[in-house]
Amino acid sequence: MYRDLDAGKIVDTAAALRDRISERFAESGLSRVADDLLAVSREAASLSVWLARPNRWLRAGVALALVVLLAALVGALASLRVQGAFANLSDVFQGLEALVNDVVFVGIGIFFLITWERRLKRRRALQALHTLRSMAHIIDMHQLTKDPGRLAIPGADTAASPRRLTSPFELTR
Repeated sequence: MYRDLDAGKIVDTAAALRDRISERFAESGLSRVADDLLAVSREAASLSVWLARPNRWLRAGVALALVVLLAALVGALASLRVQGAFANLSDVFQGLEALVNDVVFVGIGIFFLITWERRLKRRRALQALHTLRSMAHIIDMHQLTKDPGRLAIPGADTAASPRRLTSPFELTR
């Protein structure tokens, strides 16, 4: 129960947070960021549904490619003429090296095809995660001027200090 995130609850929480911020700090940059965060949480919910579903077209294409690859291998093996091919020990080792190379490259190709869907989904999930990280940094920047510790130890502002728009009451809230 506590190991999975419920997308619906995340969207509901983002909506409640957006409402709270909009009520308290109307027309602020943070309220616009909260709107964007709600939109991103809705996109993430639909993305998680897409990520959970298997991509049947891609899987069918991969299965077809594997069948063609295996048919080509069977055809190549069937056309081999081994009689008299290995006249000496050097020819045997060359044949074994070629066989090992072919097995390795076919294995790499099969691994590439089998993991294709996972890599595509991982790339899309990482792009969405990058969006969330960017938003976290934006929210953090919006909050730089809202340090409640400033109330405890007030100090003189410098020329480069940011303009503080919140009252002590709003800051503690």
